[in-house]
Formats: sequence, structure tokens, C-alpha cells
Amino acid sequence: MASGPAVRARWGRPGEHLGALRSEAVPVLAFYLAQLLAAVTYTVAPDRIIFGGGVVKIPGLLEASRERLSEVVGGALEGHPLTSPDSGYVCSPALADLAGVHGALYLAHDLAESRAPLSTV
Repeated sequence: MASGPAVRARWGRPGEHLGALRSEAVPVLAFYLAQLLAAVTYTVAPDRIIFGGGVVKIPGLLEASRERLSEVVGGALEGHPLTSPDSGYVCSPALADLAGVHGALYLAHDLAESRAPLSTV
């Protein structure tokens, strides 16, 4: 609903080239993303949600999603950080596009360190 292919299918161009359509696209995408964020919050209860990817790079979308999340949840989670769009509950990755690569390398290193050394015969 809010992926790169979905943006292209709905508006006929990729997110980075929405131009004047951005003002129409951002509220729609923010609504879909807020629904996802609410579902994740209700089911997993994370301390923070780090939200990345190409679509989230559309100017204003992350901010609009945070605001819409607060509206979608309403008063159901009074006092929860998601009710304040400026709380940092939903944020972008500090490593930007390198987050996935660095995470994979960290996991590979952690796995290698946890394995017992091979015994020699």
C-alpha cells in the first residue's frame, strides 16, 4: 500500500519524482504507514520504531506519518511516546541507507564470534 511499486502504480511515477503530486500522495501514504505503525505498536510494543526505505524519503512523509499515528491511535495509549510526534518514537535510521549493510555485517561478526573454534586433530 505504501511501497515503491505501490506509489508508482497509484501516481504513475516513483516517489522521488512525484513533484506536484506529492501534496496528494503524502496524506494517503501517511495514513497507510500510520496503520502499520499502530499495528506494530499494539502487537510488539517496541521502545522505538526505526523506519527506513525509499518511500520514507519522500519529503514530509515521516513527519506526516508520526502525526497521523497519533490520530489513528487516539486516546487509546495515553502517555505513550507515539502520541507526541516529536518524541522520537518513530525515527529514521541514523546510518541512513547504510543501516541494512552495517546491521548485516554486525550480525555476521556476532555469529562468527559466538561459534566455538574448530579443534585441530
